[in-house]
Amino acid sequence: MEWFSLAERIKKDLLAQWLGSDWTLKLISSLLIILVLFVIYLIVNKVLSNQISEARVRFKWKRTIRYLGMAIGILLVGRLWIQGFQPVLTFFGLIAAALTITQKESIMNLAGWGFILWRGLYDIGDRIQIGNHKGDVLDIGMFYSTIMEIGNWIHGDQSSGRIIKIPNSQVLTNPIANYVRGFPFIFHELSLILTPNSAQDKAIDLLKEITERHTHTTRMAAEKFLKSHRDQLIAFRSLFPRVNIKLQIEKPGGIVCLVRFICDPYQRRETETAIWLDIVREFKASGEIHIAYDFVDAAKNLYYSQELLGSPAPNPEVPPAKPRLI
Repeated sequence: MEWFSLAERIKKDLLAQWLGSDWTLKLISSLLIILVLFVIYLIVNKVLSNQISEARVRFKWKRTIRYLGMAIGILLVGRLWIQGFQPVLTFFGLIAAALTITQKESIMNLAGWGFILWRGLYDIGDRIQIGNHKGDVLDIGMFYSTIMEIGNWIHGDQSSGRIIKIPNSQVLTNPIANYVRGFPFIFHELSLILTPNSAQDKAIDLLKEITERHTHTTRMAAEKFLKSHRDQLIAFRSLFPRVNIKLQIEKPGGIVCLVRFICDPYQRRETETAIWLDIVREFKASGEIHIAYDFVDAAKNLYYSQELLGSPAPNPEVPPAKPRLI
């Protein structure tokens, strides 16, 4: 019994000594700080989910609160443990120096992340291009930025369906193109070839009219933006659609019309399709304007493909080289 009581007494003394030690108090305080911050984070997230209906805005607020909570936690917990631990800090300083050498890419990614946030290079939802990769930003993490890819084998800035993670260090060494920051509009250009006997002046007027019809709202928004941001050194001679022409001798020869207009960077393909439909429809209706393409090559392809398939081939005599009218 005496040994048992002695063991119990030693156990209680050790427990009291442990509970009364400075290390224990700091550990318990650190756990309480983390717990309180986590509960606050959950409550704020719940409130944001109920109050903000737009997914993009809600995501940005949650991400900001998460980073803010982490920073506050590091500051509060660090303040508890740093006092009186200069040797420990020196040790961790040496470890950090070693990590800087061995984990250079990770350190560069963290530096890139800080640079993105500090300079506001891009944000969630922006359409960007870094190096050869372009897409819409889904997330900006500490080490990688995540984008939904556009382009590649898909034409017209449409989504390819692939999600790409780009190391944040890329922003320190590569040019960054942002489709919506600074000036949230882009210029686009269509090219078509008219036959030499087309009514050129009428074609130019029609092209301007059709393009203005489909881009009027965007052009007005762009002009309003420029007026409200006079402090930025962004200036254009005119935002109205422009048609430039040049002569093309090579087949299919004719008059090349280059139609330049302003559009929403997210609606480039839709705008182009709508304009092309009206161009074809109204050119046909006019009877004086004709789009040219190489009819000779088309006839050759038809002849050889039918001959290969074993079906009756048309007359192999190639018709004279002349543009086809539509």
